[in-house]
Amino acid sequence: MRIQGKTYREICDAVSTKIPKGTISGWCKGIELPDSYWGRVKSMSIINVIQAQKKAVVANKLRRAKYLKGLIDLNIQVSKEVKKVEVAKVALAMLCLGEASKSQNGKTFALSNSDPKIIELFLKLLQKCFAFDSTKIRCRVQCRADQDPVELIAFWSRITRVPLNQFYRTYVDKRTVGKPTRKPHYKGVCCVTYMDRNVQLDLEALSELIYNGVVRGPVAHLVEHSHGMGKAVGSSPIGSTNYSS
Repeated sequence: MRIQGKTYREICDAVSTKIPKGTISGWCKGIELPDSYWGRVKSMSIINVIQAQKKAVVANKLRRAKYLKGLIDLNIQVSKEVKKVEVAKVALAMLCLGEASKSQNGKTFALSNSDPKIIELFLKLLQKCFAFDSTKIRCRVQCRADQDPVELIAFWSRITRVPLNQFYRTYVDKRTVGKPTRKPHYKGVCCVTYMDRNVQLDLEALSELIYNGVVRGPVAHLVEHSHGMGKAVGSSPIGSTNYSS
């Protein structure tokens, strides 16, 4: 079999016996292999590498799936806490801290994002935490020059459940003229404005309290609070606060 160009593994498989490689090598010492042997061995090696890579990909996917499931199991109880209004309000304040902006007149605040999940979460949390008034919502779509504004407004109207007549005129980024959109699922940016100053100030106050409690520490916050009620200086989720009694 070795004269025919069989590999040591093929010889073992043929006789259905596991023979040590050193033993077979001793038996086959001096046998002249056919010219086609090394080319066939090289091809078999390539095939074996490809098969090993495929198995590794499957194993990695299974390992990752198991890891992610473990994270879900770890956090599922924590996620249920958001059903409480107090926890939902903290989540909303943190969302605004990273994403929201305040208008120049200070009477409205807005959150802009290209991810529908962020926009939906923002609106759902507003509804849960406050006496939500849908008539105070206004939306504006910001898009690239090669995108269809009508199609995008219809898309974001479905996501937000905001009527089309509460959408401002679409802003088209002139810098993108002649530059095709590469991401097929990109639907522009939706800017959601909520016209309620009381909600804005409420979230500013909460984010400031969280910042003081986490970053500056509860002791420092209590000392500052005891020295002057009504005084607040610092950053907020929707701009800056700088007011005192």
